[in-house]
This record gives sequence, C-alpha cells and structure tokens, in this order.
Amino acid sequence: IDTYYAADRRRVYITNGNNPVLLSWDIDRRDIDRVLQFAGWDGVEMGDTTVNVARSRSRQRLYLWLKASPNRIVEVDEATWQPLRSIRPSPDAYAMEISPDERFLLAASFFRGRIYRY
Repeated sequence: IDTYYAADRRRVYITNGNNPVLLSWDIDRRDIDRVLQFAGWDGVEMGDTTVNVARSRSRQRLYLWLKASPNRIVEVDEATWQPLRSIRPSPDAYAMEISPDERFLLAASFFRGRIYRY
C-alpha cells in the first residue's frame, strides 16, 4: 500500500497492494470518493499489484507503478481520473519520481545502480 497526500485537492490517493486499483479519499467527507480499477485496461489483470504512486508538480498527472507481467507505469489524468498511457519500465527498475520540470519520469534500479528516464 502506498499513499500520496494531495493537500490542494483535500484528497489522499491510496494504492491497494493486492489489486490494481487507485483510491481517492476525500478528507472532508471522510470517505472514498473515487475508485479507478485497472484490471482489464491495457492487459492489466486482477492479481497484478500496485507498488507506488507519484504526482506531477503541476498537479495534472498521477503515475501508478503496477507490478505485472510485464511491469508498467500508468499515467492518469488527475482531473478526469482516466488512464492516459502505459509505460513499460526496465524489468529491474523499481522506485519512480517525476523530474522537477516534468519532462521525464525517472525510475531507479537498486540491482544495477542505474536511473532510467522515460
């Protein structure tokens, strides 16, 4: 499970490690207000797991790492809550961050000590 607090939207984004899903928790209502299920989209299957979530500085995109066969990073439009594209990272990459200028998605490999740029 991974979380990301989006203070400007008064939301907490939550991944569920056992399913390919992204949840949005409305902190004012104290309730889940959005659920984005990835199973069935771009070859994602039930049982694929979410690893982490990152948010662009401009607050327009969310990136969700899915451990699947093959692994993928899904770009999600934060306003419409729709998946936009799927990025296939290197098999040994694990952690991800967005570059400050938002031009690149960076993924690190702790096996090889490399940084991949997408």
